[in-house]
Amino acid sequence: MTVNLARPAGKITMAFALLCLLSIPVLPLWVMAEEFTPLRIEATESAIVITHLSEIAKITAGEIESVELLPELPTTRRIAGTGMDNLRKGTFDVEGYGRGKLYLNPQKPPFLVIYTRQGFIIINGTGEVLAFLEDKIPGFSP
Repeated sequence: MTVNLARPAGKITMAFALLCLLSIPVLPLWVMAEEFTPLRIEATESAIVITHLSEIAKITAGEIESVELLPELPTTRRIAGTGMDNLRKGTFDVEGYGRGKLYLNPQKPPFLVIYTRQGFIIINGTGEVLAFLEDKIPGFSP
């Protein structure tokens, strides 16, 4: 079977095939950027902002219902997202907690379980974030 390049559908098919072939060398660059770019978790005046290549999530102080500090990460199973040795990002089943969002480096404890109306989010407990939570969440003490 051949593609008839004289017809518009043939030109579109060939252009799509060429685009797919040319994108093959770019894919490893994206995977390397995904793996080697560290996850950043910062506290602003009113929110915790999580970025990795772009902004992933923003948790405002008003959304937070409660917070739990974990010295080690429970067993997790990836549902959708990234599950590498130094990055867990996306939806995971977490033993003892159920299904929620993880945005963390599993090699850098402690971990914070932040409960919101939409569910829970587990992130790394950096000093900046702990200070934000201590200031904004009544009764929270690391």
